[in-house]
Amino acid sequence: MIYSIACINYKEVFKEIYVKHNKENILDKSFEALKRGTFNELQKYGSSHEAFPQEQSFCVTGTLLHDLISALSISNQISSLSEKETKILKNTSEFVATNIESHANIGNHLLASLAGLIKFSKYLETDNKIVLKGILDISEKLEKIWHEEGWLEEYGGADIGYLSLSLQYLFEIDEAYFPNRNSWINSIMKFTTNFFHLDGSIGNNYGSRGSSLIYPAAFLQSDEKNIFNFYIESFERKKIPNHNDLDDSNFVPFINSLITGLVKAREPKSEQIALPIHKEKYIKLFKDAGFLIVINNNSQKILDLNMSGQEAHFTESGSFRTGVFTIQKSNNKIFCALNSKFSIIENDSGITISLFSKFYEVNTKPLNTKELIGSRLLIPFFKLFPSMLKIVKNIAVKKFFLLGKPVGEYKKVIEVFDYEISLEEAASYPNSFKKVDKFIHHPIKMASQNYLN
Repeated sequence: MIYSIACINYKEVFKEIYVKHNKENILDKSFEALKRGTFNELQKYGSSHEAFPQEQSFCVTGTLLHDLISALSISNQISSLSEKETKILKNTSEFVATNIESHANIGNHLLASLAGLIKFSKYLETDNKIVLKGILDISEKLEKIWHEEGWLEEYGGADIGYLSLSLQYLFEIDEAYFPNRNSWINSIMKFTTNFFHLDGSIGNNYGSRGSSLIYPAAFLQSDEKNIFNFYIESFERKKIPNHNDLDDSNFVPFINSLITGLVKAREPKSEQIALPIHKEKYIKLFKDAGFLIVINNNSQKILDLNMSGQEAHFTESGSFRTGVFTIQKSNNKIFCALNSKFSIIENDSGITISLFSKFYEVNTKPLNTKELIGSRLLIPFFKLFPSMLKIVKNIAVKKFFLLGKPVGEYKKVIEVFDYEISLEEAASYPNSFKKVDKFIHHPIKMASQNYLN
């Protein structure tokens, strides 16, 4: 929260709010308290944590490093930092540089941490070899998960919501440290516009994480009129979640993004990027990301090929989503056709996509009371034995994130001819299962889902 308070206290655009609400210096005191608390935490653990003590989270520490240095820069306090505070920032930066997460490819985590390390190198210590190597290592990993279609991997696929957060951090990065910055920003903007919907919404449900949050900072800084205006209208019409919709876990990151956009917003001047929804007829196939998009006479359809071709349908008056082919075991366990493989044939007559999948069990319930209480009762043991936390996290990942043993088979043929889509599907599964109608599934690998559902 220190970043948002710094902007409110020191940026001209918030001067009226600051004067109105800084009664008895409450905002000034808040900034100092947040600064003191942040440094105390980083000194105690050498890093920050996400859910448990001594978790040493790469992504949270990298994000906090970026926001803290940004806040100190905005408040003109970098030059007056104490020797102790400077050392804490150095230790934190070196932690981020040497503990790059490896359990999954998560683009927004890498870019947030890269932005934090670059700010440390730029404002505090330009020749720290450990930090400079960390910048290089993260940059190389980002290159490996970058797709020329215009997206970065989030748990192995493309996700529109978290891509908007990645885009936010790209705007924060100095091109001298990351030469691909501008070309990536342009490519991501173009890719993202394919998921601006006729009903005024953006993204949501489909993709590798099914995120419903669209972070505003990058779109408010866009030089493209079409992108800037669409985002503003979508936000004002509440077609996407805003700060009033969010729980406490997502409120601060979103507010930080919104304030960044307000501070750095500029009058858009370019109209080089046209929005697909402004076209009467449009077909786009993203083979790497696994999306088929067809617009025909005020009807927009987006098929998620990785999710057995689950369809999102949009018109100017509303939207609906088709279910993924789902079966239910006699013990009420749910299995969905996921992790699809597909082949594509394109010719003059149209597009044919042959899709194959199997059925995998999906978790449909949150933590139960026993699991929740148990995780909290284990906190003292996590403090004494940090390795135990890693074991528990691996168990949680296996239960909630990873696909288990599949059953049955699912096949679908998608044909596109003259901007019309036709579908044929077939499935086989054991007799102990029955088909479930209209089951809409999206991944649980998220932190920002379901706000408008």
